[in-house]
Amino acid sequence: MKYLISFVSCGLVGTLWLASYVWVEGNHREQAQQQDKPTESKPDKKDEGKKKDAPASLQKKDEKHKTPPQVSQESRGDKSPNVATFGDNSPATVTINPDVDPNAPPRFYEFNGIKHVGGSANIDRETGQWSLMQRLEQAAEWPRLKVVAERERQLTPNWPTPYFYLGEANARLGNTKDALLQLKDFLKRSSAIAEDAAGFGEGYIEPRKIASDLIDKLSKN
Repeated sequence: MKYLISFVSCGLVGTLWLASYVWVEGNHREQAQQQDKPTESKPDKKDEGKKKDAPASLQKKDEKHKTPPQVSQESRGDKSPNVATFGDNSPATVTINPDVDPNAPPRFYEFNGIKHVGGSANIDRETGQWSLMQRLEQAAEWPRLKVVAERERQLTPNWPTPYFYLGEANARLGNTKDALLQLKDFLKRSSAIAEDAAGFGEGYIEPRKIASDLIDKLSKN
């Protein structure tokens, strides 16, 4: 009986010791897991207070920098230039490839009637009239050439060619005074084109020689 009681007592002690060991180990594991978890940083109340106390102008300035600028392109009217608008406030107007006004006076005419306006060459009615005057000159139809040349001189006074044909026709018809005035006017009007038109004035070279010879011949009479 004594041995039985001793055996039971030893078993109880061992069970208590094992339970204590398990409890202690469990606590150690929980503490270790808590230490391994990342700590969440709480926002500083002072920083929040500074943001709230910041002036409204500074807050609006920050919001303005965050907003990207708006860029738009539009055109107003039939012949208006393209308008580029930058930003939200005052728009900046930029002219991009403006249209050429077809009613603008030509920069110059070639001898054959080709009209140069705004960097472009245009074949219009003048070219056809030059061809007609050339045919009348070759056929020696001086009265009719005079009529056509006078009409073209009035319709297109900036075109030197009609002055040449009109002066030549009057010279052949014996109208010396008119011929001299018209041929000299032709030389004056075609001078700048023949010299400065970057090759487009080549058609005036031979007519200018003819006009100069006629002026010399008529001046001696």
